[in-house]
Amino acid sequence: MIISVNSCKDDDQSNGSSNDLRVEVISPQENAVFNSGESILLKFNISASNVINSYKVVIRDKSDNSLKFILSKFSSDRLIEIDTTLNLETSIAAQMDIEVSAEDSFGNELDEVVQSFTLNPPLGNTLGLRFNLTYEGETLLMGKRYIYPTGEEFEFSRFDMYISELSLGQGNNLKLIKEVDYLTMTQTYRDLTSAKDGYLYRIAGIEDGNYDTLQFNIGLTPDMNATTPSDYPINDPLGRSGEYWEGWKSYIFASIEGRINLDTANSDFEQGIALHLGSNDALQEIKLIETIDLFDSKEKIIDINIELKDLFVSKDGEIYDIATTPQTHSLSHIPLIITLSKNLKNALKN
Repeated sequence: MIISVNSCKDDDQSNGSSNDLRVEVISPQENAVFNSGESILLKFNISASNVINSYKVVIRDKSDNSLKFILSKFSSDRLIEIDTTLNLETSIAAQMDIEVSAEDSFGNELDEVVQSFTLNPPLGNTLGLRFNLTYEGETLLMGKRYIYPTGEEFEFSRFDMYISELSLGQGNNLKLIKEVDYLTMTQTYRDLTSAKDGYLYRIAGIEDGNYDTLQFNIGLTPDMNATTPSDYPINDPLGRSGEYWEGWKSYIFASIEGRINLDTANSDFEQGIALHLGSNDALQEIKLIETIDLFDSKEKIIDINIELKDLFVSKDGEIYDIATTPQTHSLSHIPLIITLSKNLKNALKN
């Protein structure tokens, strides 16, 4: 399959600026079908008469617009040969679009979906974790005004977090089903309809069995936290450069952001909230006891409720002093971060 695109800019045949950027797709074939974890050969050529200055290859999941693969490079060649093998995962059947963009030395551009294929979940059962965020028992909504435990009005604008070592089993006999992932719940809780449905995270390909224990971490293990985003491709959960503190040598395990009105003389939310939790000591292990019977490609959904008012109030009733420390960005804040991390664990209920 060959894709060629005319530039939206005026062609100038005399100076060699005509646009003949083109893509020749060799693999995968159009409408091919793959299973999660199966090797996918990505092979095609990008060519032009002029030098290609830059190119970008993206594989996008059409079901949620998420990126499964990104390759972006500068170039000084007229022929770019892409030849790599991928292993992609999904928890539901989805169409994947291969998008290619490129620009040559005369500013001519190509930006097209050049191929599509279907990616199926792995064979087996599916476990769904539905995270229900609440504040004082009501469904959380980003941008809605809430009352902080000390009386000030405030709002949330973000809640995202890492989970790691997600395991399922009986008692202490646990089997790892997901090593690490990043849960971006913020978008779900910007709309009341989707917020009421909760943030659903699925893990597919689980073997038949009677299980009674689900365990995972909020945050990353010390070994994971000893790495940096540059060690991973950009689409890997640990490849998120924006979720890493270079000065702390730590990923940001959880991000809770918003605004608060500390000056009650006016109605403006003048103070930003950025409670970023990280460092090895902030890791929190979650263990849930529940009957989970999975057989015959069944899906089981477990509700996990997070009451975010409890993030600000410890089990002994101590309220986090948000007026003094609305943002946690300094090494001196580590003790407060550990307290908030423990509160977050206590806020999670099954």
